[in-house]
Formats: sequence, structure tokens, C-alpha cells
Amino acid sequence: MERWYLTTNNWESIIMTNLASSDQTVSPPVTPAVSPERHKQALAIVKRNAGFGAITGLIPLPLLDVFALTGIQVKMISELAENYEIPFNENAVKSYVAALIGGIVPVSPLSGAAIRAVRYVPFVGPLLGLAVVPAFASALTWAIGRVFVNHFEKGGDLLSVDLESMKDQVKRGLSRKSATTEAAATA
Repeated sequence: MERWYLTTNNWESIIMTNLASSDQTVSPPVTPAVSPERHKQALAIVKRNAGFGAITGLIPLPLLDVFALTGIQVKMISELAENYEIPFNENAVKSYVAALIGGIVPVSPLSGAAIRAVRYVPFVGPLLGLAVVPAFASALTWAIGRVFVNHFEKGGDLLSVDLESMKDQVKRGLSRKSATTEAAATA
């Protein structure tokens, strides 16, 4: 038996169809059904690249770590686009990633400057830096990946990206990821 993932639009169309009387015509929104295998592959891509993102957090040189992280996130979105058979435009994705990171990091509780400053606290700084910076880079990569998975599964492509909506989704993803990480650390 094959299962299909239903999005909010699918549920709305099912409800609209069931509520409509027999003499009414209802046109449900069209959203492609995503196979569980494709969804599983997308999550594996996000997870693998979030791990690579954590590795970039170990780079001690400012800006080099940001460039490396951006490259990993662009590569991840390229792999996701290939998984969902969506044409890829590297320049567009680079600008999307830059806008997402630029819109997230300054308002996040662990802004880039604060994260780097942790490394310079005597004695414990380097140890905290080894834990905090990779965790933040991994969480940011994971959140951006999940947002693109959701976008592609709703039928979006790289031409229909709504950056403001994505920034909000990434912020929510980061807060959920950090809450999960904190809960795991205290358990």
C-alpha cells in the first residue's frame, strides 16, 4: 500500500469537496502528491548537509566559515531541486541563501558576532565555541533545508520563492531545533 503525504492545501480541497452539495462545482487547488520515497530522500539530503554545516562551524577564520556554510547550503538546495526535478539556478539560490542568512542571523539570539565572541572567553571559550558554533551552523542549514523541502513539496520552484515567508519559517525552524537540542542536552 502506498501512502501519500497530504499538505494543508490537500486537506482544504478534501473538506471543500465533501462540504459542497452535489450541484456545486468545486475546483480544489492543485498540489502535486509527493511520494514517501522522494520525501525520505529529501530529508536525508537535509540531514547530511546539516552535518556538513556543523563541520564549517569548526573553521576558525571569520568569513571563511560563512562562505563555506553558504556553499554547503547552495549545494543542499541543488540536491533538493534535483530530487524534486526542479530546474536549478545557482545565482538565484546564492541570493536566496544570502538573504535568508542575512535576515536570520542579526535577529537571532546567537548572532554571528556573539557566536565568534564566545571563542575568546578565557579557558572555557574555545570549548564553548566548539559546541555552539557548529550547533548553530547545523541548525541553520537544517532549517533552510526543511523550508525548501516544504516549498518544493507544495509545488513551488526556484522562481516562486517568497523570501519573507521563508525567513519566518526558518526562524520558527531554528527556535524549534534549538528547543529540541536544549531538551536533549538536559535529558
